[in-house]
Amino acid sequence: MKRLLTAELAVAAAATAMLAATFFSQHPNRLFDRFRRRDTLGFWLPNWRFFAPEPAQNDFHVLHRTLNASNEESDWVETHQTSSRSLTHLVWFPGRRTDKGIFDVTADLLGTIPFGQDAVLASPAYRTLSAFVLRHIRDASAEPIAGYQFMLASSAGYDDTIEPEEILISPFIPLEN
Repeated sequence: MKRLLTAELAVAAAATAMLAATFFSQHPNRLFDRFRRRDTLGFWLPNWRFFAPEPAQNDFHVLHRTLNASNEESDWVETHQTSSRSLTHLVWFPGRRTDKGIFDVTADLLGTIPFGQDAVLASPAYRTLSAFVLRHIRDASAEPIAGYQFMLASSAGYDDTIEPEEILISPFIPLEN
């Protein structure tokens, strides 16, 4: 019985030490990385930084417009709206994954712009974004369309004093119905 109690205390102490080391190694100051340096495999102490080393300063937005069978263009509409935050999002926020995906794909796409239009159109990020927009259009409307176009824009988020900026406008993408 005494041996079992000692083993339970040892497991509890090890778990507490790991939890504390994980907590402290998340601090943005690299001084706290000394715990992680001992974990050469990166298995025991995960890296879940509470703050990004270089936080994002812009929000990216995807807008699209469609071309109907009469070759009339629709107005630009936002393809994906960023969700408003609520208290439950502290625990569960699966919708944030789409926002993060758009941010990551846009960052990849921005890296191809200096190489010209052919590089942009051939990039996996462009094809991913194009497929995302097309899926949204097909889910939102039952009417057949002849084509679509999308735009990437950047805004300062909650700061309304700064005007949004166009980053990229795709050519019209024709569709076979």
